[in-house]
Amino acid sequence: MKQHSEFVIIGGGVLGASLAYQLSLHGREVLLLEQNEICSGTSSGTVAWIGPFDRQPLFMEELAIRSFLRLFLLEHELDRPFEFTVTGSLKPLYTEKDIAAAQKAAEMGAAAGYDVVRILSPEEAWEKEPAMRRNGMIAARYEPYSAHINPFLLVDSYIQTAKRLGAEVCTFTKVLDFEISDRRITALLTDRGRVTADHVICCAGLWSCEIGEKLGIPAPVRPNRGCCLVTEKLPPILHTFASSAHQTAHGNIIFGLNSEDLPAGTHDTTVPAEALQTAVRQALQEFPTLSGVNIIRSYAGLRCKPLDGLPIIGGNEEKLQNFGYFLMHSAYSYTAGVSPLAASYFMGRANAEDPLLAQFHYRRFLYGGN
Repeated sequence: MKQHSEFVIIGGGVLGASLAYQLSLHGREVLLLEQNEICSGTSSGTVAWIGPFDRQPLFMEELAIRSFLRLFLLEHELDRPFEFTVTGSLKPLYTEKDIAAAQKAAEMGAAAGYDVVRILSPEEAWEKEPAMRRNGMIAARYEPYSAHINPFLLVDSYIQTAKRLGAEVCTFTKVLDFEISDRRITALLTDRGRVTADHVICCAGLWSCEIGEKLGIPAPVRPNRGCCLVTEKLPPILHTFASSAHQTAHGNIIFGLNSEDLPAGTHDTTVPAEALQTAVRQALQEFPTLSGVNIIRSYAGLRCKPLDGLPIIGGNEEKLQNFGYFLMHSAYSYTAGVSPLAASYFMGRANAEDPLLAQFHYRRFLYGGN
């Protein structure tokens, strides 16, 4: 491990990896430190669904669209495929209230110039997903531009390209403490030695709270747990992201999109039995043909949710001039669009008064009372 770097990034998930790539692309010296393996924390426990539309507020939808389009270019730019697959998503509608909500989303998209949500008849829905149940559905909500990726391949693509551009990546390297002088971090103390840095950026998800405690700059995030189940490899059954389930390129079906807020400081990735039972019941209700299929594993992921739901870029410069966070929820839907903005800010090419960056800067928690 080098003893000095212009930028030290803490965290080797999709945010840290994408930022390392962006900074390296601009010729900056980067050292990324990950306490475990790459993509082993929040970034690994995901269903990896990319849904760019029907996001709130509106500027987040525009950002999600930008990120979605950017993913098409990234596979060529990184020259490493990460199974970015546009399948569309399909959600059965069972009440007139469900239809009205879907129709409103369709109208909002059309007003913005996007054909993002379509209302399908049951027959049209079954044509797209023959395995979907045949009773009770009165319509379906179809989003043609939904997609999914392989999260491990995407993060690895960022990492390998960043390394080719000169970045150093150190796994199993835990940051233990910091040396601070004149409102600047002068050195990071790790279990592999001491390293000095000009800039320190924390992309450690929920583990950012531990870093924030050491520095006296709290990470305004909370944990949220979701769990998924994975079936054995199957012949093609699902053709869209349907009712929170999708089939991978290898034939496994992943399902069980759910959400459970946890107390602050929680790092519990235990898969609750009741959550698994609920996921199985829902899957069999929507796809009766899955009855008898073997489940080969389950996993839980801890999501890092900013207190106001928006990405967090930067820190408290009045306290530490060379430290900042880069954190967000739904990172796979937004990272491709937000990372270039974050990199520009940390390189000094964009300031916190930028109209979009102002929405994301850490200072909103200092002066806004969130």
